[in-house]
Amino acid sequence: GAGKTVAGEAAVYAALALNRRVFYTTPLKALSNQKFLDLSESLGPERVGLSTGDVRQNVDAEVVVMTTEVYRNMLYSRDNRNNPGGKGGSQLADADDASTTNRTADSGDPVSEDAVRTGDKGAVAGSVELVEATDNNTSGGDAGRLETVSSVVLDEFHYMNDADRGTVWEESVINSPPWISLVALSATMANAMDVRQWIYQVHGPCELVISNKRPVPLRFSYCDRWGILPLMQGPKELRGRNFFRQEPVQSEIQESKGEGLSGRGFSRRIVKKKAAELKLNQEILAREARKKREYLRNARGVDEAGALRKFKRAQTPPMGLVIRELRKYKLLPGIVFIFSRKGCEEAALDVVSHVDSLTSEAEKDEIARKLDIFENRNPGIVNPERKYMVVEGVATHHAGLLPVWKAFIEELFQEGLLKVVFATETLAAGINMPARTTVISALARRRGEGVTMLTSSEFRQMAGRAGRRGKDS
Repeated sequence: GAGKTVAGEAAVYAALALNRRVFYTTPLKALSNQKFLDLSESLGPERVGLSTGDVRQNVDAEVVVMTTEVYRNMLYSRDNRNNPGGKGGSQLADADDASTTNRTADSGDPVSEDAVRTGDKGAVAGSVELVEATDNNTSGGDAGRLETVSSVVLDEFHYMNDADRGTVWEESVINSPPWISLVALSATMANAMDVRQWIYQVHGPCELVISNKRPVPLRFSYCDRWGILPLMQGPKELRGRNFFRQEPVQSEIQESKGEGLSGRGFSRRIVKKKAAELKLNQEILAREARKKREYLRNARGVDEAGALRKFKRAQTPPMGLVIRELRKYKLLPGIVFIFSRKGCEEAALDVVSHVDSLTSEAEKDEIARKLDIFENRNPGIVNPERKYMVVEGVATHHAGLLPVWKAFIEELFQEGLLKVVFATETLAAGINMPARTTVISALARRRGEGVTMLTSSEFRQMAGRAGRRGKDS
């Protein structure tokens, strides 16, 4: 949302002005498809090509959008043949064939379902563009040759820190010919200065451009079974109930009257001190402590540890309640991140079963019209259950769905016809689905090595999907 794509698009226009070619790489096939459509609309379909391993279209065009694995394999294919003047079309064909044997950017691959793992604290806030300035004067030749490429855009460059796929970005930088300018884009690059120095050493002169300003500031909130509250302390007018509440409510901190709030000796003074140190909304801590005290009182005579575990599970709000709270405070449309395909489907069914329709009659008619057109073009791929959910303003988006259906969901969401999309974290990687709110359903997720906490970069990447420029403030 901070406009880092401007640097990448500037490289595209600069290359075209010099009558040169440019490659635009992304980590996901879905993101490549979307960028291909965006550039085709702005430049004209005859000037833009696509190569993702699954799809090859107009690969000798002036601008070619591709997954990063395709570009990396193209470089290796060129080196292996020891023929720098090989035809671009042949290079792309070889790269496509090779990419299908790799764990590439297919959103259906379990690898791409994992969010980026940086684990680096003290991250640079905002957007980071690593813009390399090199000499674009090279020998000419056929328009299909790699020598005619002046720039390569590496979108979502923080994938270099991914444990499974990061070497693809490293190899792409190391093996890129010296005449190619690299434009690396990231909104969550934690060690930007180190990366700049590394690019300088392995490829050439590099400039670092950092923007810390976000056009639409983010405000974090917390939702449990008892409702939604602002997460952090802020100006007096934004604290507690005044941020969302439409009717006055008495603070639960004052209700405590200094008693042991948690059943384990936490006094009101300690709760206030803890909240002040963390700058958290005191009302959240007090409400949780009060409910815990009441729960333990009612569970007297049973195992306390077991009662506490049940209390924590009882705190988790049903997804229907979350959506009702978001609608109540006019925080839709929203994207809800859930870290499993099954979880996405179950949450969507829960919402359509327990929440009144999120769409107006006019929106229902428009969605039905678009569904008819979609089914005429793609007969037999949409079941009645999904159609009903979409008409109600609810959808899912994950790797288990057909790409053509996911593209349709993205289109409906961009037009404001869908109000809630339940998605895996793959959607956080730059796909253009502007939402007012994002909901992160858990702060830990299961990986190959077990259950681990989200990294700061993963959290920022998902949270950053919130905020629609020109619509939210």
